[in-house]
Amino acid sequence: PALAEISPSQCQGGIKIVGFASLLDGVYSLDTNVYKRHLRVPPTYSFLDTLFGFRNSSSGDHAERHMGMVLDTWSIVNQSACGSEQGDQHCLNNGPLLTACNKGCPLSEAGGIWPSNGHFQTQWHLEGLGLVNVSIQCCQHEAEECSACLDSTCHYFSECAQPDNPLAKKCCERKPYGLSFCGCKAKLPKCGHDFS
Repeated sequence: PALAEISPSQCQGGIKIVGFASLLDGVYSLDTNVYKRHLRVPPTYSFLDTLFGFRNSSSGDHAERHMGMVLDTWSIVNQSACGSEQGDQHCLNNGPLLTACNKGCPLSEAGGIWPSNGHFQTQWHLEGLGLVNVSIQCCQHEAEECSACLDSTCHYFSECAQPDNPLAKKCCERKPYGLSFCGCKAKLPKCGHDFS
């Protein structure tokens, strides 16, 4: 589908989440109308990819009802557990739900984009912990130090394992799409250090 045009009132860089006291905290970058976070988790450094976005109850599975959450709300989904053939929006609406917003989240704008202004004090339902207070803010774009990184820069696995190219050494990383896949690092937006 064509990308929805993003207005100045919509968050174009990414969002920063603080309050889960877990791997769900951090910066999620906007990519094709869904906010994504890519993380390597110690001690095995396995990949945990998560999606943040507006999940529609009309296409979601029973997980929302099972967890007793408000339908048609902002959610975080475990993208790593979605099939590789699923697109981001399908994964967001049907993938394994990690948590969903119960209170304080804004209404979804066109395309499911978070608002650009304001710090939101929200409440989320987290399996096993119940309700958690979470702060969310929009982040602005940051100058990309790896903007010159292209698919050809990280074409071979060797560019991730033992790179000779200085740009590859700085900007290539393994991706969770197979043992030999190497690609450019995600370009994170710049976020404030606090919510004051």
